[in-house]
Amino acid sequence: AGFGNGIGMVRGTSVLTTEQRQSMVSGDVIQYRMTNMKKQGYKLTFDPSGLAASGATAVLEDLYLNTVENLSLSTLTTKSFNADPAIQASFLNRFRIVFTVPTPVSITNVTAQTKNTAMEVNWKVQVENGVKHYEVEHSTNGTTFTKVGTVAATTNNGGATTYSFTDVAPAPGMNYYRIKTIDLNGTVKYSYVVKVTYGIVK
Repeated sequence: AGFGNGIGMVRGTSVLTTEQRQSMVSGDVIQYRMTNMKKQGYKLTFDPSGLAASGATAVLEDLYLNTVENLSLSTLTTKSFNADPAIQASFLNRFRIVFTVPTPVSITNVTAQTKNTAMEVNWKVQVENGVKHYEVEHSTNGTTFTKVGTVAATTNNGGATTYSFTDVAPAPGMNYYRIKTIDLNGTVKYSYVVKVTYGIVK
């Protein structure tokens, strides 16, 4: 976001105009503090440069209107709102961003490579136990993922095993893949993201 007079980020008891953090974890929050606002319309611009590759997702919470909307971590987002100095809730602590970061599980050696006109995705599970199935998710921007296939768990005895899935319709250019684990108890976990280029990029 762009910062100027009257806007900053809350960190403990401090309000900062810039902040450096360690790697994100799920539940990380950026709380905005705005002061000295006039009765007029404003625009907040969010620039998520460098966040898309993390595989994280984010939502923007409007605590005044009690709304939650997905926030892109790959493109600029502009949020318009109205402030009224007579109603502090219309601006003071109105907005915050909440992040969700995929939690790596005991999946290792995730790879993706071209195979004729398809893409072969392979992964190894170090300790498989209580897994219902795996879903292979695909993205073209590293942020928005969709399921392209499901692979049933075959071991579930605490041992190691390997899996393979063929994506028959990869996109031209850059492709991102991750493995989603669905446990028998409903728990959902994600592997790290791998990327591979398909075809000739001009």
